[in-house]
Amino acid sequence: MSIAYQRTSRGPVAGRLAVKAEEISGTGGGQGRADALLFARSGATVVGCDRKSDGLEETRVGRAGRAQVATSVVADLA
Repeated sequence: MSIAYQRTSRGPVAGRLAVKAEEISGTGGGQGRADALLFARSGATVVGCDRKSDGLEETRVGRAGRAQVATSVVADLA
């Protein structure tokens, strides 16, 4: 678990990760989606990937229609 993640567990702080870029797998749903959104809200540029395209676009754009995750890629990292 990264230091940035531990510190944001008290609540996301906008801009804390503004100069960071993160690649997070499994962003189509579950814990991967939660992590991607947490890092994006904290200011990081997030590249999300998942084996299936289901849910990737919703994670990238979000339910409010605003870009939250920089880009999403369908890939099998195995």
